[in-house]
This record gives sequence, C-alpha cells and structure tokens, in this order.
Amino acid sequence: MEEPLVSIVVCTYNGERFIEDQLRSLLQQTYQHIEIIVSDDASSDGTVSLLSSYSSHPKCRVLLHKENVGFIKNFERGMAVATGTYIALCDQDDSWLPEKIQLLCQHIGDSSGVYCDSELINERGERLGKKISDIKHMYSGTDARGFVITNMVSGHALMIRREVLNRALPLPSSVFHDEWLTVHATVLNGIRYVDKPLVLYRQHEKNITQIVMNKRARSRTRNNRWNALLRKLQWISLLGSIQREEDKPFYTRLYGLFEQKKKGRFVWPLFFFLLKHRQPLFQHTRKNFISQLVEIRKLARGEQKEED
Repeated sequence: MEEPLVSIVVCTYNGERFIEDQLRSLLQQTYQHIEIIVSDDASSDGTVSLLSSYSSHPKCRVLLHKENVGFIKNFERGMAVATGTYIALCDQDDSWLPEKIQLLCQHIGDSSGVYCDSELINERGERLGKKISDIKHMYSGTDARGFVITNMVSGHALMIRREVLNRALPLPSSVFHDEWLTVHATVLNGIRYVDKPLVLYRQHEKNITQIVMNKRARSRTRNNRWNALLRKLQWISLLGSIQREEDKPFYTRLYGLFEQKKKGRFVWPLFFFLLKHRQPLFQHTRKNFISQLVEIRKLARGEQKEED
C-alpha cells in the first residue's frame, strides 16, 4: 500500500539568506512521498534566483508571483495547489530534522492535525537551549476554548489532513493562518502533539513571530486597548462560527460579555465567567493561578476609544 502524499507548502519573501538550508532539510526527509510547493511573494532580493535551481527538481514546484499579498494569503496560494492527503506548513528560515514528516505521519492517527515541539536557534544556527514547550503548554484534544487566550501551535510544526484545508479556506485576513487551521483541526477530529522537537526554529530580526528576541514593551494606550478589544471580539465570533452546535453557547455568551467592555466599565460578569472557565481557557499557557487572575482582571476591564 502506497504511503499518503504529504504536501509541504513553503512561503518565501526576500529569504535568500536561509532558504537553501531549509529546502535541503526538506529534501533530506526520511519520508520521501512528498511534494514541496514553494510560493514566492514577489521577492526583490536573490530568492527567485535561488529558487530557479529547484524548479526542475521532481519533488519541487516553484510558484513565482508578481503581486505581494502578505504571508497569510501567500500561504493560501500555496495550499490551494497542494495535492497531498496531508499538508504541512513550512517557513523559509527554519530547518527541519530528517524524521519530522515520518514521525508526524506515524502519530496523526485519526486526528485531523498533528504538531511537534520546536527547538530555538539563533541566526547562525546555534541552539539557544529553549523549546516552544518551555514557554507554552502543549495540548492534545478536541477542546478549542484555549485558543480564546493564546495559540500554542506554530505553523512550521503543524500537519493537517486535507479535510481541514477544505473547511478552512479561504483564510481570514484578520487572524494568523496557523491558528485558524489548528482551530479547525481541533474542532473537526482533534489535534495531537508529538513530544519531540523536530524543527530548528530560527530567531532573527526579520522574523514575523519572535519568541525570545527583541521583546518590546507593548503600548497600552487607550486606542491600542480599544483596537485589541475589537480584534478579540472578531476572533471570538470567528471561533464561535466553526464550533459544534453544543459548544456554540459558550462563545455566544463570551462574545456578549466582551461586548459589555465597550461601556468603559469593569465587567464583573465577564470576570466571573472567565474565572469559572479558567482551566480550559488557560490550558495552552504556563501561567500559575495568580498570573491567571491578573490576566482575567485585565480582560474584564472596560475600554473606551479616545476622542478624535
């Protein structure tokens, strides 16, 4: 019986510095029934020239786009042409361990998605002695409530079944693609975690998402908090729209309580609702009880938009 095809979707944009290392790591996978789809988002550096040498490789398909649409929509362009039973997302600046796809295929079982741990490296490829699991609590299961607070699945670690892709496209422009796909997988038939770092996750100045480098104090102006509230409301609405019918009342209630924050007053019903459901809501974090209480207090605080 033939192994299922895995489509690895790589998005590139001005990635000449690291892309060859990444592509080599993909071609060295022990699981060889793969197609590598590279979607370039109108790079202006030497990325296109580097990719041209891979365009004739039997396992590679290179898509060169003239219009820059941003990384979320660029991933969508790559996933739209994927033909595999499974789809794995890949960033341009990491490096995958050779057994990554093999182990993910072995562990996905009847789940809709599977993901692994990642080990952080610096721009020179030196290991930083930290894993994603040191920062986030990794979760297996079918409960999506934890995504209200935070996501613990990085796109570079995720592999999903095609049925997830069919449900999740087109990607909303307002949320990260990896979180949206992970939520769909969780709701459909659950996600499964492989407790092993199978990606060397590079931290450098041009990362879209950085875990340990260049942390900056977040601005807490009134307008920033107001905009954060609007984004949270939109996210809760999106989460609620894809849930099983029996789970939708939770998100409807949560949305209504967050809506009350617009009055500018502390929302005590929201505080107690979050406190009641704190275990599933904080299941992706490593916050202790006191830290959870602090976060709940912030979440229940009223917000107002600054006057023009």
